[in-house]
Amino acid sequence: MQIILEGKEYKTDNFRETPWRQTSEITVSGEPKGFLAVSYLQEKPAKDEGPFYMEERTLIDVIAKFLGEMIELKLRRN
Repeated sequence: MQIILEGKEYKTDNFRETPWRQTSEITVSGEPKGFLAVSYLQEKPAKDEGPFYMEERTLIDVIAKFLGEMIELKLRRN
């Protein structure tokens, strides 16, 4: 997993970009601030939905939305 947030990169030790990648934008107060990316490390067959199942894409979107909401909450508290 990789997170790019306001120009800073955070990633797991084994993260690498592959053609089998799913990203979701992180927004804070309606403004894009970065993205969350997940890549399969090995080739996945392109089935009906592609390499990521609908549930996986939904989870990635929910995590990105949650990150944006937590950042927004923290900014309000400061």
